[in-house]
Amino acid sequence: PPVIPHPPLGANCTVCHTEIGKAAPPLGFAPANPHLKTPGIGSTANCKQCHLFQKSAESDLFQKNTFIGFKPNTTKGDRLFATAPPVVPHHHFMRESCASCHSSPAARPEIRCSHAERTNCTQCHVPSTKGKPFSSKGF
Repeated sequence: PPVIPHPPLGANCTVCHTEIGKAAPPLGFAPANPHLKTPGIGSTANCKQCHLFQKSAESDLFQKNTFIGFKPNTTKGDRLFATAPPVVPHHHFMRESCASCHSSPAARPEIRCSHAERTNCTQCHVPSTKGKPFSSKGF
């Protein structure tokens, strides 16, 4: 999970990290909270259980590793026809609010949505299903 880039502020994280994010002077813009609709988490979550405060020295932040990031092809759909919208390349658990990552002012340019006024994302962007069938023997 991302680190918390500011010092402890003494308030609940969801005061600033709302469903759509919020301007938080003088810190900047507090990104939206993608977990508000996650069952069992919501606004009463203990954010610091997963998100840690950033250490002060930049050298402490990065360790050598072999992690290779996932770079989805956002220009072509893997569906019935070539111009279909891209599938959702990740699980929805803890990411139930598409807008928090894809349309807030803090959204990264490469995943920013050009049609945020449409709120039923999975009507067009179906989840990728690569699961096994119910039975390998058939009926």
